[in-house]
Amino acid sequence: MKVKILLTFLVIAGYSILINPQTKSVTELPGPEFINSKFNSHNPGGLDLQNDKINNFPRNYLSKNTGSSFFLLSEKIDYMWSNPGWINSESYSYTYDGSNNIIELLHQAYLYNKDKKNYSYDDDNNLIEEIQQTWNGSDWIDSKKVTYTYDSGNNLIEYLYETYDGSGWIVKNRLLYLYDSYNNNIEQTEQRWEGGEWVNAYKYSYTYDNNNNLIEYLFQFGSGSDWINYSKELYSYNSHNDNIEYIMQLWKNSDWENYLRYAYDYDDFYNLTTYLIQNGAGAGWVNTVMYSLYSYDGNNHLSAYIQQSWINGNWANVRNNLYQYDGDGNNIEYTNQNWGGSDWFNNDRVTYNYVNNNLSEEVHQHWLASVWNNQSKTTYSYVQVTGLNSEVDTKPSEFSLFQNYPNPFNPSTKIRYALPAESKVTIKIYNLLGQELKELLNTTATAGSHEVIFNAVDLAAGIYFYKITAISTDSKNEFTKAKKLILLK
Repeated sequence: MKVKILLTFLVIAGYSILINPQTKSVTELPGPEFINSKFNSHNPGGLDLQNDKINNFPRNYLSKNTGSSFFLLSEKIDYMWSNPGWINSESYSYTYDGSNNIIELLHQAYLYNKDKKNYSYDDDNNLIEEIQQTWNGSDWIDSKKVTYTYDSGNNLIEYLYETYDGSGWIVKNRLLYLYDSYNNNIEQTEQRWEGGEWVNAYKYSYTYDNNNNLIEYLFQFGSGSDWINYSKELYSYNSHNDNIEYIMQLWKNSDWENYLRYAYDYDDFYNLTTYLIQNGAGAGWVNTVMYSLYSYDGNNHLSAYIQQSWINGNWANVRNNLYQYDGDGNNIEYTNQNWGGSDWFNNDRVTYNYVNNNLSEEVHQHWLASVWNNQSKTTYSYVQVTGLNSEVDTKPSEFSLFQNYPNPFNPSTKIRYALPAESKVTIKIYNLLGQELKELLNTTATAGSHEVIFNAVDLAAGIYFYKITAISTDSKNEFTKAKKLILLK
């Protein structure tokens, strides 16, 4: 089962920020922003939608420790460098309920409040309401509200966006979601409230192959009761279900015209080796940018790659990207270098520090006058949570994979499964392009109920799938099932 499609036009904060000792990084919760996904959050084929070898900061989605002790992000503080020291810039404080769902996010600038977000949940721990407030100097004033509606399977089916005008809530926009029998998101309709009725604005339609890989994405504008084509995106995959080609076309003069192409090559271990970007030129393609010379260390972590631009018929070096890791696989340094004509020269660097394998500090620096100069840094604080049992001493009568909790989530969620007999178990996460993001679990587990934490701190907001394969140790029974999980940021 492969991942389906990004949630559209909204970047949402919410849910439990549950982080166990193996978490590598933390992402700020940006809150509800009414953004058209086609031009902002929807980025198929882009670097951030590929496997974890492609990103400038390699993603780590897995909470490796499935014991009873975990960490919740409690505070995030941003600093700016002003010689000779760091100046507090902004802070984010997080409050949770008894189920570890975030119920308040407080955003402050140095010495004064800025905005606050409050969250409510249903009995299934689905986020059902999010209210954003701003500080007017003496009191909190309502600003924005998002209401979420789900079907019986906990699929998000409506997203309603409202703003406050000082006396009441004003309905602005909504998104309606449709799914197929495999829980693939096949259609999203964005509507605006105008003149006392809903008016179609945009429609996003998705088509999948027999492996549930996304193969076509169609974007259309509303025009009365009709839909007008705007763009189409096509995806191709290899036998390993890695995305090997992405093509974007624009609707012009009653026909589809090539606009953009991404092509991917992989080695025998399915690591990315080349990523080529081309622009459409009639029926052909023109080179623009290439990412190549990907190299990996002994633990298969991305260690380097270069960026080149197509200039006068030749590839010209632009940027070199270098990574370092500690013994636990945490990314401790990222450096990018610019090409100076004959050699690489330092440009920017980010260093990362960890406590209990949780990211505790990241420092951004720029190379100037032959030394690294501080620019900004962020620190992270956590509270430890205990009593989350990873196993329950009951013996189920059949194999089961349960819906993750909470769902939607940000950035961590629990995945529970049940085994009637001792079994070899794997759980894998898949991304939008049908690629396996991570083997979340690979173990032999006893009969009973179990759970594992999936941490998606660096994943883009979207719909993802987790798949379990369980084979009893006596080889008499095999179980495979996949379910959808929704990450909102």
